[in-house]
Amino acid sequence: DDGSAGRIDRGKAAEWYVRAAANGVSVAHLRLGMLLEDGSAGRQSYDEARAHYEQAIAGGVPEANLRLGILHLEGWGVPRDPVAAVAAIERAATAGYQPAQLVLSDMYAVGVGVPRDAAKAVAWAEKVAAQKSPEGELRLGHLALRRGLPRGDFQLAREWYQLSAEQEYAQGMLAIAGTFFRPGQTAADHTIGFQWLKLAAENGSSAAAFYLGGFIAASNPNGAEEEARRWLQFAADRGEAAATEVLDLAQNGRTLSDAFRHVMTVPFVDRYVQRYDEEKARAARDPDGTYQPMPLKLVQPVYPPALRLTNTQVDVLVDFLVDTTSRVRNAHAIK
Repeated sequence: DDGSAGRIDRGKAAEWYVRAAANGVSVAHLRLGMLLEDGSAGRQSYDEARAHYEQAIAGGVPEANLRLGILHLEGWGVPRDPVAAVAAIERAATAGYQPAQLVLSDMYAVGVGVPRDAAKAVAWAEKVAAQKSPEGELRLGHLALRRGLPRGDFQLAREWYQLSAEQEYAQGMLAIAGTFFRPGQTAADHTIGFQWLKLAAENGSSAAAFYLGGFIAASNPNGAEEEARRWLQFAADRGEAAATEVLDLAQNGRTLSDAFRHVMTVPFVDRYVQRYDEEKARAARDPDGTYQPMPLKLVQPVYPPALRLTNTQVDVLVDFLVDTTSRVRNAHAIK
């Protein structure tokens, strides 16, 4: 199922999980539930996912409590019940399941499903960090910045970030790099920040590659453009939409430094609508006067807390009609 044999076939994986579950393998119920929850094996059913999670829990698989808790948190296939959600996630976390401990830490940090409680957020993150987990150390760094006013415990955050980064964790490298670019930092700090940023990019962080390319372009507007473009292309090839936008703007006449500054300072919705205006203006100069349809107004979707807590990125395929007055009608998610 992980593609190590050259091809991912989650439908075939589901068939084997069904057989394993029928033969009493409890963890197979967890895997089946996950495939049914996200529909990646071809069919989605929250009800069936819940049933499999409950069977996995009954069979001694505490990790399934996290997935069951997520269903209760969002009301997917069950009534929305934050109390039941927290209870289930705590069972997984108490059993030592690190992803559940991190989710619980985040829930207490931002007040999702529970009252905000910084002490509990730190306590759960510390359990993860105690296992030398770079994710736990990164989380403690984030929490340290929340403490006090107005800046939090800056030095403590940097120390946790460095522990995470020293395990060759790209996200930790990116986080510690950011501390050297905060307001009030010196030119020497910026030099150290660049070094961490480059390490994060070299370790595969597309976000770090985007910032690195942009900062190189901004600090060397008359040179090093090839290096800046190379890092921006690296980020774009790995799905960093902002890097693609910078390169597109540069392709249409802006300098890389100006394109990067534009993307960093102008809100996304304003930039998107501006692209429509520019396309329309170009079409007016074209003999046939045609241009691709683009939206006049964008409304950002609400990202479900459960997906945000579990760091889940998803693609949504939406079907809709555009009527003769340019209004969107009958929009609904089909996948």
